Amino acid sequence: VISANRVDLSLDQKDAFTYKTFQGEAKLSSYTGGVSGVTSTFYFYAGQPFSAPSTLYLNLSFVSGTGSLDCTTLYDGSSTAPPGCQPSDLGSSPSENGNPYYISLGPLTTGVKYSFSITGLTNEATSGLSSTQAIKIGKYTSGGVFEPWNTATLAAWTLIDNQNPTFSGCPSDISVNTAAGTNTQVATWTPPTASDNLAVTSVTNSHSPGDTFTFGTTQVTYTAYDASLNQATCSFNVIVSDIEPPTFTCPGNMGGPGDLVDTDPGMPTAVVSWTLPVATDNVPGGITVVAVPARGSSFTIGTTTVTYTVSDSSNNVFTCNFQVTVSDREAPVITCPPNQALNNDAGQPSASTTWSLPTTSDNSGSSPSLSSSPAVTSPHAFNVGSTAVVYTATDGSGNSATCTFTVTVSDVEAPVITCPANINSPTDPGLAIAVVFWNPPVSSDNVAVVSLTPSPVGPSSSFSLGTTTVTYTALDAAANARTCSFTVTVVDQEAPVLTCNTGGVILNTDPGQAFAAVNYAAAGLTVTAVDNVGVVGSPVASPPSNTQFAVGSHNVVYTVLDSAGNTGTVSCSFTVQDIENPTVSCPAPVTQNSDAGLPTATVTWTVPAANDNTAVATLTSSFNPGAAFPVGTTTVIYNVTDIYGNLASCSFDVTVSDNEIPVVSCPANIVQSTDTGLPTAVVSWSVAVATDNLGVASEVESIASGTVFSVGITSVTRTAIDVTGLVATCTFTVNV
Repeated sequence: VISANRVDLSLDQKDAFTYKTFQGEAKLSSYTGGVSGVTSTFYFYAGQPFSAPSTLYLNLSFVSGTGSLDCTTLYDGSSTAPPGCQPSDLGSSPSENGNPYYISLGPLTTGVKYSFSITGLTNEATSGLSSTQAIKIGKYTSGGVFEPWNTATLAAWTLIDNQNPTFSGCPSDISVNTAAGTNTQVATWTPPTASDNLAVTSVTNSHSPGDTFTFGTTQVTYTAYDASLNQATCSFNVIVSDIEPPTFTCPGNMGGPGDLVDTDPGMPTAVVSWTLPVATDNVPGGITVVAVPARGSSFTIGTTTVTYTVSDSSNNVFTCNFQVTVSDREAPVITCPPNQALNNDAGQPSASTTWSLPTTSDNSGSSPSLSSSPAVTSPHAFNVGSTAVVYTATDGSGNSATCTFTVTVSDVEAPVITCPANINSPTDPGLAIAVVFWNPPVSSDNVAVVSLTPSPVGPSSSFSLGTTTVTYTALDAAANARTCSFTVTVVDQEAPVLTCNTGGVILNTDPGQAFAAVNYAAAGLTVTAVDNVGVVGSPVASPPSNTQFAVGSHNVVYTVLDSAGNTGTVSCSFTVQDIENPTVSCPAPVTQNSDAGLPTATVTWTVPAANDNTAVATLTSSFNPGAAFPVGTTTVIYNVTDIYGNLASCSFDVTVSDNEIPVVSCPANIVQSTDTGLPTAVVSWSVAVATDNLGVASEVESIASGTVFSVGITSVTRTAIDVTGLVATCTFTVNV
């Protein structure tokens, strides 16, 4: 920092303004001689208010260069830029390497600390100022000449180094852990770098990278000095932490196979002790060892985990555990109730009874669990026979003890049996016996029916006509018995069976009749009768033989009785058919001319009569009387059908002749003069076309219309011929 000298400016006598205590200070961003890019920062106070525009004049020997005005980098936080300060307000003399410098100012106010900086300068001073620095405030004339309002000289400034060196890269606190099994650790770091505005003369340090540090916190300090004995320090801590837990080995598990720890006699616990282990740590002293539960405690039945917690002075904790298993091998004590003998309960295969549970006790102090085989609880129904109930008392460790009592139940109750109802059965088809089936009797017993025996026979046996008694006996396992009976009555309900010896007989009507008188024996309509017991008499037919039957299907019913009065019938079928054709007679052939002007002739005749032994169904013909027949011969056919489809037919011919000639027309006689200048004339005419009742085959003229005719009379003939060859003509004359 350049020690600030107050600058007092005396008023120029020709100026009316008085500036008292016009003062200021300046500082540089670097005090190394010849360094470029230096910033010089100024502040000043105006002695009194001044509203007119003015110019600040600076002639500085400690810097050079044109520089740039910076209105934002100020001397300190209490200063402010001159009013309206702009970078363009700075002027300088290039010929003098920047000096002097001109700064345009706006209105100034008393008591305000104005500040600005000039950047981009070169420092020309290293120790102090050898000459006074000119500073003026005034204005430029219209001719471009600076006219100061007052002038002051800045006394020589002395360069004093009161700036301490600085450190960069000062390490942060370093934390390391002790090396395994020791209470120390080596710490390394990058040393900080010291610098100074002039020069660093020496750097000292309390510790160096790679030193070994003991457990705890050690401060490392670096100190830098310059030639003026200004100093700076850099300090940080090396913290050596102990994160290594103590070393400790727990005892092995106790109470395993081959090393059982039993409960103390009659007790639910065991007092257990073991050899105390020794703990060590990398940092001596301050070790505590705690066991939960403690050695010599009473351990309950089962497995208990003993946990050792070992901690050192850094609260590093090591834990380990082992298990103590206390085994209960002492069996419970159990006493059963007395044995029981009972009869079965009425209608039951068992007897219900009650008993008291066995009494139990155990060294564990807990009540043992109680189970039985079979699994029964009081009250309980015991089946007939002897049942041994075994009770087992089991403590929480699985030790068990048993006791037994017996319940004997006797069966004194006979079975219950219900026979089927009496059975009435018809004989089997075609037999004089019946195989009768029934469901065996319903039988039950409080225990079980061991046998159910029928007498004389069982279901699906053959029974003769009449009544038979069947008896069933039910027996249980205790030889208690009971019987029931029912009857089986076999009756003949089977009718005789009749069979037609011939089926589907077809008979024709009697000649000329609409019926057939049928003799059953002659026609083969006989029957055969059979019965499981036997028939009485011969079959009787209805209707009787020689009855007249119309055309169609018919049945004869035969009836016969057996010795039990059962009636048997059979219906024998036969058919009467009509195969006799009807009769019809046609009229004689007919010959006739065509009707006048028509190609046909209307012909009539008498319709023939048809007859049949049953009845005529239809009489049809290809033509009916009064029909129009064409020229030529036409056959008329009559067909007759009876009601059963028998057919007959007859026919006759109708011949129609054409004796009518065509009708031909001629024009009137024609008289015509010769054509102009010619001895002839072209003559044309028109006439109607020839007609005929059948049709004109051809029509010709001896001379055609439009022909050239010579002078004189010429005859022209027109000729028409019909399709049957009949000819007609007419004639007219042409007179030229």
